Amino acid sequence: MAEKTLEEYKKENERLRLEIQLLKRPVERITQNTLFKDVAFSDTDVLQTNQKHQITKNVKEWNDLPFTRIYTLNPQNHGIVRNESTHYNVSNHAIHDSLRKLSLAVVGATKNTDLVMKEYMIVRDTYQALKNLFLQKYDERLMQLDRDKSTEVQLNEDS
Repeated sequence: MAEKTLEEYKKENERLRLEIQLLKRPVERITQNTLFKDVAFSDTDVLQTNQKHQITKNVKEWNDLPFTRIYTLNPQNHGIVRNESTHYNVSNHAIHDSLRKLSLAVVGATKNTDLVMKEYMIVRDTYQALKNLFLQKYDERLMQLDRDKSTEVQLNEDS
């Protein structure tokens, strides 16, 4: 396993420092404008899952940063991933928007302004549950792709 460079340690240290600052912030009152702010689907959610799997661990984006998108086997070539085709078709914002719309639909709303205050926690809890389910299913899919790739490599070695 390759050792981290000083630059990588600095980046990791800065990331952790920012996370600690976020955790130390006072909890804001939830409003229509901040309803999904601290639970929103993000690049970090996808990155944590991608880093656990061989098939996505070494894929880099155009700026040499780790791959923070939902991996697809049907790549589109628009130059975002270095040295290979782009392995994503759907943006993380589109996923957030879908989760948001489903969460709002649970209480019969289509936008945050349709909610009354007592529905905020229902919508947030629903969003978090849907987000966790999505990430769990994505993790399971990457596990299967890793197993398939491992089996394929083993079969090629045996031939």
